[in-house]
Order: sequence, then C-alpha cells, then structure tokens
Amino acid sequence: MATLTNDDGPDSYLELHAILSYGDSAWTVWSGSPINVDPTTPSTIYFVVVSQNDAGSDFDFTLALTDGELSTDDPDVPKRFSVSKAYPNPFNPQTHFQIELDVPEKVSAFIYDLNGRLVKTLFDDQLNAGRHTLIWNGLDGNGNPAASGTYFVRLKGERQESWQKVTLLK
Repeated sequence: MATLTNDDGPDSYLELHAILSYGDSAWTVWSGSPINVDPTTPSTIYFVVVSQNDAGSDFDFTLALTDGELSTDDPDVPKRFSVSKAYPNPFNPQTHFQIELDVPEKVSAFIYDLNGRLVKTLFDDQLNAGRHTLIWNGLDGNGNPAASGTYFVRLKGERQESWQKVTLLK
C-alpha cells in the first residue's frame, strides 16, 4: 500500500498516482491515497507525486510503502476495472476493447495520436457493473477516416486508467 502525506500543508495540495507498466506496452494508472497495488502482475511500478497548488511552492511529503493483506472491506481499495487488449491489433476497419467493472462507474475512452492530440472521444458516460465492449471504427471526432498509423487509447475509470497502443492499417 502506498500512502502520501503532505508534511507542509493540506494533503489536497498533492496528488499520488501509481503507474503500472506491463510487458505488452499497456499501462494502468491509479490515483488517490492510499493506493493498494499488487506488485506481482506489472513489470514496473512508478509512483508520481503531483502538486495541485498553483502557488509554485516546494513541498515536503512522506510516501509510505507498506506490505500487508489486501482487504475487500477497505473502501479505499480500487474497484476492479479491467481492460482487454485491443483486438484485432493492428486493425482495419475497426478494433474492440472489453471493459469489465465490479461496480457501476463513469468511464471515458479517448483516442490520441502520437503527438498527444485528441483524435476522438470514443465514450464518456456511466456504465453498469459487468462486461462492456467499445469499438473504434477508425474515424476521428468529425467522422473523417483517421490516417494510418499508431494511436494511444486511454480508458479511464473513476480511480484507474489504462493506456495501450493500437495501429490502424489501410
């Protein structure tokens, strides 16, 4: 478990993110404090502390990492938000993503080009618990065909994110 404490002021001035990297070019991002992370599945785990205060202050903070039992009774344990790898990938004319949720939550799906520009908001709404399939048909936000190339898919839940690369071939 990772717990962030701001030693200089309100905890709300700082935000903790855990970035889990997997060997298949996929990432998951969890935000909040505390964050429970199972270190056995990702290949690398990064912890990032971000200042939410625009005053430009330097902060002293404590990031405590503790080992322990994962309890499903703990309300701070991230809910299950699993995302399948895109299939097919590479793709033409469309690719699919499956999202599985333990509880209802707001989910957003975005497509970005290699320069980080938003190509399309694929989905942005509440989903019920269960398995859902999202489809990207290779069109941008204006309904025009996207160019052949590599894109990033960002699937965001209330406390977790998943990023992966997809390739559109024409």
